[in-house]
Amino acid sequence: MNYVSKIRTCDPFSKKAINAGLNVICRNFRILAEINR
Repeated sequence: MNYVSKIRTCDPFSKKAINAGLNVICRNFRILAEINR
């Protein structure tokens, strides 16, 4: 799977991401992606 595309669609500020748990996971994926850069 392409993690980059997942991170882009996983927006913590998106109204679609209502679940706070999912928001935390999204932020963690973004942080990991930036570290791996």
